[in-house]
Amino acid sequence: MPKKTIILFFLYITTNFFGQTFSGGLKLNIQERIKSGDGRQYVTTESITIVLNDSITHILTTDQEGSVSIKSLQKGKYKVKIIRTGCQASEVRDIIIGEGKTAYVTLLLTCASYINSLTKKEKRKLGYK
Repeated sequence: MPKKTIILFFLYITTNFFGQTFSGGLKLNIQERIKSGDGRQYVTTESITIVLNDSITHILTTDQEGSVSIKSLQKGKYKVKIIRTGCQASEVRDIIIGEGKTAYVTLLLTCASYINSLTKKEKRKLGYK
């Protein structure tokens, strides 16, 4: 058997049977509801608690664009919940992380400052007391 064939066979076996699994990532853009303007603003340089699939917890600080990144996630389907003090938790389900891929998700928080800025009529219409 020629050397070239042996080398190709060895490469085939090592890449198919002992290949690396490349992890994926998640980039979250965190925004907050506001009453004026376009109705939302970035949550910048704030501490955010992120819970993945009800068990994995990360406490991260958003950047100037309101984004946080989580790297080295196994491929699969994720439920992402974000928690910020003074706001209602926001959750997104069925986010698929592919091998070597990054999923991009925008989450919108409703905070006490927004709810308090609503009129009684607006609160009733949206289901707040």
